[in-house]
Amino acid sequence: MKILEGAAFSQGSYLSSVSAFSEMFYHFLMYGKEMKWDLWGEISHSHYNIFKLMANFGFSPIDQFEIANCLYSEFLGTEAKYQLHKTNNKILTHRPTQLLTDYSGFLIKYEQSVNCNLIKQIQRHEYNR
Repeated sequence: MKILEGAAFSQGSYLSSVSAFSEMFYHFLMYGKEMKWDLWGEISHSHYNIFKLMANFGFSPIDQFEIANCLYSEFLGTEAKYQLHKTNNKILTHRPTQLLTDYSGFLIKYEQSVNCNLIKQIQRHEYNR
């Protein structure tokens, strides 16, 4: 959320909001790499453009039920209620949240070795615009 907040407030900065987002996101990913984090997330089914944006930054869909089950049981606890479905080589989850009784979203992961250079290229492009 802080990445999005920072990117939304570009007043007094030489960076556009897109550049601010990509720079902050790049630093987050580099910190994750340094800490050897396995990054994963969940993006609402209704926000597919955000899913495409994350894919451009190197995130890819999780397509294995075993990984998804492991992530959810660790993240939500073993008592959590959720359903997983495979659609177009992506895991789609349905679960209740505090805001929605029937939330659905895609699971994504970040492989540190895949697209770090892509983010640098996006940064350079945005900075030179």
